[in-house]
Amino acid sequence: MSRKQFIKSQGATCKNWYWSWSFVNEAEKFVIFGIWDKYDEGGKAKILSKGWAITHKGKRSPGYRQSREHIRLIEEEDYQLKTFPMEYATADESDQEAPAKIKAFTPVLSDKRLIRIENCWFALN
Repeated sequence: MSRKQFIKSQGATCKNWYWSWSFVNEAEKFVIFGIWDKYDEGGKAKILSKGWAITHKGKRSPGYRQSREHIRLIEEEDYQLKTFPMEYATADESDQEAPAKIKAFTPVLSDKRLIRIENCWFALN
C-alpha cells in the first residue's frame, strides 16, 4: 500500500500528494502527520519546525504552509492529531542535506496530543 492509498483510506486528503507533509479529514475533524523515526524520542516526536519553512537551498518548502494550517486546525478548531511512523531516508544518500524521502512507513494511525516547544510542534502519547 502506498502512502497516498493509506491516507485516502482514512478519508483524508492534501493539496499535493508529492510534497504534502500532513493531511486532513474535515468530515471527522482530524489531521494526520507522519512521524520520522529520526525525530521520534519515544513518547514525544517532532512533527513540524519553523526551521523547515525554508529548504537548505534557501527556497520555501511547499509543504510547510499547509502543515502550519493543519497545526492551526488542531490548536484552534479542536481537530484531533493522528500520526503514523515513517523511516527517514534522503533523496541523495551522499548528501545528508538533500530532501527527505520515505524509506518505509507503517500504515497504522495513533491518537496523539500536540504541544509546542519554542519553534517546534511535537506529538505526544
